[in-house]
Amino acid sequence: MGFPRSVLTLAAIAATVLAAGCQSDAGAGAPGATSERPAEQSTEKPADQNADIEVVETGAATGRMFAVVRNNESRVVVARMKFHPVDSAGAPVEAIGDSATVVLPPSSTMPVAMDVGKKLPAKVTVDLKPIDVKVTPAGDGGFTDKKATLSGDGTRTPWQVKTSFTNGYAEAIDKNIAVLICRDAASKVVAAVTWGFSAGPGETVTKDHDFQHGFSEIEGTPTKCEVFPRLAADFE
Repeated sequence: MGFPRSVLTLAAIAATVLAAGCQSDAGAGAPGATSERPAEQSTEKPADQNADIEVVETGAATGRMFAVVRNNESRVVVARMKFHPVDSAGAPVEAIGDSATVVLPPSSTMPVAMDVGKKLPAKVTVDLKPIDVKVTPAGDGGFTDKKATLSGDGTRTPWQVKTSFTNGYAEAIDKNIAVLICRDAASKVVAAVTWGFSAGPGETVTKDHDFQHGFSEIEGTPTKCEVFPRLAADFE
């Protein structure tokens, strides 16, 4: 006994709908986002490769190599620096540190110094690359009352420099960096020093620098010294 034609037609339609539904489920299982778990999106910001920053001077003095970086932007730029010190024959010179992350204030010129080993390099080149990291504190503020007072004569009395500056931010800052640069009458760098510091809001940071005979002795006659405190980048 056969089934009526109307029943066969309904069965065919149901089979077609079921097959279509299976194809749709198979497509949902393909690689890519699904309605249950959408594809994850990165929240990291790309580094600003177009930041207008440049190395304008390099050298070595008093046991450190240094580079002076200029930020031509009207905003803060954070950059990664890689130092390449070599001797007069072009061979690498041992350095205690050869890389740094520097926070460059808007429209600023900032020296960065690194300790070297027992030998000063004859030449220093630097790779400079903008990176995207947080800076703390991120609000308005800065360092005020920056002073570097030079004394001594380099003969009977070793050269000495007393530095001071004030934290102008409304919060405490920790693990930051300062650099002292001294130049002679021809504007040549004859002394470079770097150290870390922390300061509470409104706190004045002072430090005495003695350039005794030996590796840290100043070669030449300094006529002007400047101190450059800067914030550290936040890698949390």
